[in-house]
Amino acid sequence: MKIARILCATLAAWSLGEGYLMARSLPPLVQWSADSATMLVIVGNRLQLFDASGKPGKALTLDAEPAEPAFSPDGTKLAFIVKGQMWILDIASESKVQVFDSSSPMQFCRSPQWSSNGQILTFLVITAGNPGEGQIYMARADGTNKALLVRYAP
Repeated sequence: MKIARILCATLAAWSLGEGYLMARSLPPLVQWSADSATMLVIVGNRLQLFDASGKPGKALTLDAEPAEPAFSPDGTKLAFIVKGQMWILDIASESKVQVFDSSSPMQFCRSPQWSSNGQILTFLVITAGNPGEGQIYMARADGTNKALLVRYAP
């Protein structure tokens, strides 16, 4: 119950603009780490982390609204999409690396998924206007060694 009260108070502060970035077009998104030790709340382009007791932790502001966040199994990294491009954030150091940077504005990433050991991230790359066609890529947890695994089409 404490977490729910803190989350509601935090979201109210965001929406009222009391020292926080005001909520914009999308409702807040809440995501828990696999070990339930960390909760992520996204409002607009702001990422706010909380521990399991509801105590606020790191807060990061990105250039644009992130989508489809996915914690690594150990909770140390966060994969997410900004403007259709795949990113990995190291939570402790707050460093982020762009994993996929499309040269085409018609290509965008979707569905980041971590391997069970957290060493590999897989994700889809879809081209707008080509329903059912796309590619599946993988990369190491540090964003290196990106490789095309599969091309698919109807």
